[in-house]
Amino acid sequence: MGSYNGHTGAVWTIDVNWDSTALVSASADSTVRLWDVQTGRERNLYQLETPCRVCAFSYDGNMILYTNDDVMGKPCEMYLTDIRLRRKFLFFVGK
Repeated sequence: MGSYNGHTGAVWTIDVNWDSTALVSASADSTVRLWDVQTGRERNLYQLETPCRVCAFSYDGNMILYTNDDVMGKPCEMYLTDIRLRRKFLFFVGK
């Protein structure tokens, strides 16, 4: 793979799309980052209010799913983002 510099906290989860052209990472620094695998450059940054725990690509690689932690009085939330449109959908999970 290579080096992907940008996170300032522990990286808990990564996933690569089906053709290994993009990588998504979730971190304790409250960000999810989308990377170009070949160049190592950041393609997009998704900022949350609490640490991000999980991330994954959809089967076709057009969407990413990511979650935040249930900390600091914020509920656990699940986000679904179409990376082609940079459109974010929010799903509430839990209480």
